[in-house]
Amino acid sequence: MIGSSTVTAVTTFFTTRRHGQAVLSAVRVGYGLTTALMLLVNLPVRSRLWGTQAAYDWEAFVAGSLQAGQPSLYALSSSAVWADILYFGTVVAAILFALGWHTRVVAVVFFVLLWSLHVRNPVVTNGGDNIMRIVLLYMIIARTDTFWSWRAYRGQRPPGRLRQAVEPYAIVANNVALVACVVQVCVLYVTSGLFKVQGRMWQEGTALYYVMRTADYNTWPELTRLIY
Repeated sequence: MIGSSTVTAVTTFFTTRRHGQAVLSAVRVGYGLTTALMLLVNLPVRSRLWGTQAAYDWEAFVAGSLQAGQPSLYALSSSAVWADILYFGTVVAAILFALGWHTRVVAVVFFVLLWSLHVRNPVVTNGGDNIMRIVLLYMIIARTDTFWSWRAYRGQRPPGRLRQAVEPYAIVANNVALVACVVQVCVLYVTSGLFKVQGRMWQEGTALYYVMRTADYNTWPELTRLIY
């Protein structure tokens, strides 16, 4: 049975103060900057990846989106102008999210735009994009602008009566989101590891050799050659 001291400790953890403010702020900055950089790097080929010239054409995308129950703003129009509006809107939202400007509202906008982008062409996404969307969803209810943000730069404003009333609930929501993020990452790597160790190559220790011989993990051939 769970003792009263354990229940007290858990209750205290979730209700007394916000935890993980530095790490949540760092993740916010990292997510925003990496997304903005990725989109800017792919700016010249955006139409081929997520626009009108994509191999995953608009009709197939809309049909697949409806069938999978994954809505996307890109399904509202097949025009190149609309695709560009959403694309550059995602860049702006990513930058504002990294800067910590009105973070809660921007986090929702950023999540919707990023989700729409990933659904537009799932062929070019991977498991990292999926975990990013999941964690970003949790971060919507967390306080992610305590550090390295526009809010922190301006300083704390005196809380109003409404903010004081919802503060206890906001503390709980932040800590629940933090724990959810940690659990999500742990589940991801534990299940991934368990699936891998079932393979003969991982058990024999030769899987790393083959992984590092693939083009995706062979950016620096001289370094990877030393490892494998």
